[in-house]
Amino acid sequence: MTLRVILEIVPFGCEEQARRIQTLHISNTGIIEDLNFGNQTCSYEYSVSDIDVFDEHEVVYEGVIDRHNRRDGALSLVKKVVDNYEQRHLGN
Repeated sequence: MTLRVILEIVPFGCEEQARRIQTLHISNTGIIEDLNFGNQTCSYEYSVSDIDVFDEHEVVYEGVIDRHNRRDGALSLVKKVVDNYEQRHLGN
């Protein structure tokens, strides 16, 4: 199963001019630990597609989240991906 997050720019609120600038695809690759009742720690692979809005060029970065407890929720997983992406690809 894949969690997809799409980031768009909507110039001055004009939906007709909305443009995708990044897409995150986050896929569960396996259960690391199962403590029952939805308390599972899983591993994930992700890709981040960066779109250069000026020339429509796409660059894809990939990475891994070794451990995430599903009880922590989707936003927590997205934050882990963003933090990992920033560390690995932006040098932050």
